[in-house]
Formats: sequence, structure tokens, C-alpha cells
Amino acid sequence: MISRATVVLNELSRSDPTGRHCRYRVFEWSTTASMLGIAFCATVTPKTIEMGAFRLLMETGLTSGRVTVIFFVVGALRAASLYFSGAWQPWGARCRAFGALVGSVMWLQMTIALVLLTEITGTLSIGIPVYAALTVGEMVSCHRAASDEIRRDS
Repeated sequence: MISRATVVLNELSRSDPTGRHCRYRVFEWSTTASMLGIAFCATVTPKTIEMGAFRLLMETGLTSGRVTVIFFVVGALRAASLYFSGAWQPWGARCRAFGALVGSVMWLQMTIALVLLTEITGTLSIGIPVYAALTVGEMVSCHRAASDEIRRDS
């Protein structure tokens, strides 16, 4: 069953003109969707940062408006660079690396905010390992995108 699913996905990616550029970048697409989703939520309900678990972000100057702009701009740039990556040389890999770098900084800020919230609530947030994993994953994505850029320059 799994091997059949893999074959189907490989066939789909070969028939999709962007498939060869987007394959093996599922994590980058997922974090891009998360960034755009957070930007959407913060746009629809601007007090989501101020009143939610990430309220300590405001102490670092990351207001709801700033989080919205950062996540929307970087998320849109990442989506475009992921979609056009192979055809957009050398900027595709550079934009992917930049987006992953900004993502890792933002996810780290969110991890720290949740850790600090522990002192207020007296309980650990289950989001801490999630955002910590996103931070590490983005660092790996940044390295991988930078490596793609170096390989293409050679």
C-alpha cells in the first residue's frame, strides 16, 4: 500500500511542471503555510497575540501588526520562491534560505515566549516542543537552501 502511494505521488510530481522543483520540500511548504495562516489569524483577530499564549512577544516589540507583516511578507516570498525555485535562479534558493532564517528566528521567539509563560501559568505549554522543532527544522532548511545555491553556482 505504501509503495503504491509512493509510486502515485512520484507520477503526479513528474506530470506537474513544478513537481521537480517542489519535491522534497514538504517541510518548507508546511512552514510557509503556517506563516501565512498565522498572518491571516492575526489579521482577522488583531488581539490574538496580545491576549493569547504569545503575549510575551509584545515585550520584544513583536506586536500583532509586526507579526502579521513579517509572516505575510516572508510567507508570500517563500511560497513564490518554492513554486518557482528551479526556474528562478539564483534567487529561488536565496529567498528560500532567507525565509527559513527569518522563520527560525520567529519560531525561536515563540518558543522562548512559551517557556517564559511557564513562570506565569505554572505549567509547561505543549507548544514548546512544537515551536522548538520548527526552529531546528528551519535551520536545516536554511542550510539546505544555501547548499542548493552553492551547488548551482559551482
